[in-house]
Amino acid sequence: MKKEANCCESVILKSSSISSYMSLRFLHINIIRYIQYHEVFHTSFILFLIKVGRSFDIQHIIM
Repeated sequence: MKKEANCCESVILKSSSISSYMSLRFLHINIIRYIQYHEVFHTSFILFLIKVGRSFDIQHIIM
């Protein structure tokens, strides 16, 4: 579980670095939600990042 959390943190950090390609407000809102519901919606946030980030190749960051 701890490994997954570290993975997510790195995804968040790398997502922040590509925020110039995405809507900053949109990304910001979802990071806030992720922080609020970290334990409950952990997996669904990852899936959200994969879905939104397809064109940005976020999948290989997660894998």
